[in-house]
Amino acid sequence: MGQILVGQLVVAALYALVSVGFVLVYKSSKVLNFAQGQFVLVGGLIAYSLAVAFGSQAAPTIIVATVTSFVLGPLVYWLILRPLLNAGALVLVMLTIALSIVMAAVAAIIWGPGTKFVPIGVSKSTVHLGAGITVSWLDVGTIIVAVLVLGGLSLVLHFTRLGVATRAAAENPALAGYRGVNVTKVTALTWAFAFATATLAGISFSMRTGLSVSNADVLGFAAFPAVMVGGLDSVPGALVGAVILAEIQGLGVRYVGANFGDAIGYLLLLALLIVRPTGIFGSRDILRV
Repeated sequence: MGQILVGQLVVAALYALVSVGFVLVYKSSKVLNFAQGQFVLVGGLIAYSLAVAFGSQAAPTIIVATVTSFVLGPLVYWLILRPLLNAGALVLVMLTIALSIVMAAVAAIIWGPGTKFVPIGVSKSTVHLGAGITVSWLDVGTIIVAVLVLGGLSLVLHFTRLGVATRAAAENPALAGYRGVNVTKVTALTWAFAFATATLAGISFSMRTGLSVSNADVLGFAAFPAVMVGGLDSVPGALVGAVILAEIQGLGVRYVGANFGDAIGYLLLLALLIVRPTGIFGSRDILRV
């Protein structure tokens, strides 16, 4: 039992890194970005190419891949989303779905349909925690990165001018613009963070199971219930929702069967939405499509 609970913390960390992208984009623009799974794919594949170029060196690969995706995020927003922001919520959701299809096709053209593993030198040796519980250094690193990233973003959003500007841009873009907030810049920045955090998840995911066009949506859609459970506009909620989802899935797989992991996650989501439609930490004024 202990091994399952600890092991699922790694899954929770991956969910959290993907989920926070959903949250950041929604907080700034009220858009549900269903291309988040493709951000994981493209970010991880960029890291794969960089790892080959850098001779499998971990630090430069991770840093350059994250910075590259941080730049690509605003480009996606400016070129594709921004021209249609006034088109309505349903149109924007459909646009992100179309974007995900296009990104998957581009990834297949550039990197091919095969599965890619990011070949960086991170130790996969195990750490013994006692009571028969073991984790790898890769698992430890993934958990630490997830906690630091989500903790840092939460502090930024709550205690800096950027956080105030982000909330203002989401609640009333016109009024925020009159008060001197550059709504376009703020929203583009949240897309940058969304792509960057997805890239970190993609790197870790690729080192375990590999990334390909066929499994690109696995992590994105698997993490979506965590977003809704924690609250669609709450960064701490993304972490809490990820932990709850991952642990319940782990117990479900143990006692029900491995084929029911995703179904258990969505059953949890349905049950919670009946009791608390906005999630554990979500605001009451969340709009749903």
